[in-house]
Amino acid sequence: MYTRAKENSTGLIEQHVFVRILNLIKVENFSTRKRAL
Repeated sequence: MYTRAKENSTGLIEQHVFVRILNLIKVENFSTRKRAL
């Protein structure tokens, strides 16, 4: 039970980091598009 909870928490952290990276890429693409216009 404890190990499974530990796995779930690390999975959530990885997912959170992944979402943050995706958001950073989106923001970068948006700013470069604005500069190009």
